[in-house]
Amino acid sequence: MPASESPFDPQEFERSLQEVEQSVVELRSRFEQVKTDQQRQQELRQRSNDLQRRRQSPQTQAELKRVREQLDALELALESHLFSWSGLKEAFWQAVRFWAWESRSAGCYGRSRSANPPKGAISARETLASAAVVSLRLGVSIVLFAMYIPPAFREEDVEQLVAFMQANSFATLVSIRDGVPCASHVPLVVLRQENEIKLIGHLAKANLQWRSFDAAESLAIFTGAHAYISPALYEQQENVPTWNYIAVHAYGKPEVITLSRSRQLMETLMDKMIDTYESAFKSHWHNFSDGYRTSMMNGIVAFEMTITRLEGKYKLSQNRTQTDQQNVANSLSESDDPAARSIALEMQKNLDK
Repeated sequence: MPASESPFDPQEFERSLQEVEQSVVELRSRFEQVKTDQQRQQELRQRSNDLQRRRQSPQTQAELKRVREQLDALELALESHLFSWSGLKEAFWQAVRFWAWESRSAGCYGRSRSANPPKGAISARETLASAAVVSLRLGVSIVLFAMYIPPAFREEDVEQLVAFMQANSFATLVSIRDGVPCASHVPLVVLRQENEIKLIGHLAKANLQWRSFDAAESLAIFTGAHAYISPALYEQQENVPTWNYIAVHAYGKPEVITLSRSRQLMETLMDKMIDTYESAFKSHWHNFSDGYRTSMMNGIVAFEMTITRLEGKYKLSQNRTQTDQQNVANSLSESDDPAARSIALEMQKNLDK
């Protein structure tokens, strides 16, 4: 065993394992509660729709109000139970790989501890500090979603999210530099390659955000049309304004590409950017002198970011009744604001499903 390696502590391992086992039990309990709440939510929505189709008497209106209050309470309960297996499973299986390696090779079966854990495995302390196991503690809302997404607004269709990013590719790229958030507004190219989604772009070399790329995950924020929603469009008077919009968050670690490191990669990236935004400019770019092109590429730092996590939020009044949703869509479709009309189209697509 290397001198720098701490000896295996069976008691610490047993305690850590018990913590994870208890966390999994708690996760199962919360998951069952979510399923129960979702079923109740569907029943209440159906009851609300049935009541709206009746002739409105004082008794019907009073019952409708009670149903809506129950729905509101249920929405809050569901929002506090948010979690995503897609966001959980990789870190979870990292933990499983670690404990399998630890118990097999750390002396539990009379063998010496191997120098290095298997690829993808992480230490017990790192595991317990990771999003997977910390989130399993469930004393607070699970925070695997960095963006707040109530269940009614969550979109997980990857093809739809990629199409949205490609259509709204001027993004905000956020990184952490020296513990402080920093952001740049940049055009990105969104590529789908087999089972991977990649973002490519570049920053000015003088923009020191690129120096933070190796330190931690970065976030690319894609937004599109948005619209103010007046409470006057709802059937019930006791309501407040809100805003409808679509947003997609993409996470990953950007890989820095510079001219000095790889001219071929830089040239390829520039061609992809030009093909995406102005293909007619490509011949001009390649007809420039080598000196001019080199000076331009020396002034930037390019990057390629493989997306490791993708979140989509389509806030289109899905938490309202069908009648309210249709009223909102109809009103927005008549607006002078192109963004409002765009939201109306998205709402109508959702209503027509």
